[in-house]
Amino acid sequence: MTAMLSTIRSETTKFVTLPGVWIVTAVIVVLFLYMQHSLYVDHVSMVENVQPDGTAKTFLGTVHVATQMRGSIGTAVVNAGLLLPVLGAIIAGTEFKTGQLGLSLVAVPNRARFVIGKVLAIAFYAAGLALVFIVIALVLIYLSSKDWDPDLLWTTPMLQEAGRVILFVVTITLTGAAITLIARRALTGIIVSVALLTLTFSQVVAMIAPIVDAFLPFSAARNLLFQDAAIVPVPLSGTALQGALVLTAWAVIASTCALIAIGRRDAR
Repeated sequence: MTAMLSTIRSETTKFVTLPGVWIVTAVIVVLFLYMQHSLYVDHVSMVENVQPDGTAKTFLGTVHVATQMRGSIGTAVVNAGLLLPVLGAIIAGTEFKTGQLGLSLVAVPNRARFVIGKVLAIAFYAAGLALVFIVIALVLIYLSSKDWDPDLLWTTPMLQEAGRVILFVVTITLTGAAITLIARRALTGIIVSVALLTLTFSQVVAMIAPIVDAFLPFSAARNLLFQDAAIVPVPLSGTALQGALVLTAWAVIASTCALIAIGRRDAR
């Protein structure tokens, strides 16, 4: 246990000292702030026009105000989170620069412990980032709803939405990192992530085989977080539970493949 904690700490120290990681993280946070602030303006307008039954008329039509506020967290996170696999690829890709992998395995000869420690370090970092998103979103939601429903933040559906956001951020970041560990190049991890993103948003797979589309990671993210959205431009291809299972499967399977790949290949 102590050895694993030391590995997680060393892996975390390794990537948090890299400027590239902080730059991509900052870009993601700025995108999230922009999206959440735009939604905050909508929330203020909805609260000003809320009816006794909790609905309000907006340009989207009549919506349930609490549901829209809750769902706004996932909407902002998914839009900013399109770069999360890139963040994971950059974190994992540093291992393959100038023989860093060989040095890392000299420090941690047990390759299974090395990969698991790295995966857990990335997962903790992503979870921390998700908590930052959630806190920012809850503060803005509270500011817009405190005169209407100050207890809105502590409802079970709101906590469930926070859990879904953490699941999405952690699994999609880990998927990008694991693909990079398998391919041994950050650029490959980024290209694969962009290709998966393109397959979802171009709707090519959804038009041909909606069942297959549900198994794409970003389609799974939409299924997980957009179930209560007032308007979904493209129909969802699965349930929230299915989305959660698919995202988890991508992260677990990709990480397992990375563990096998690192364990069997030369440390170069």
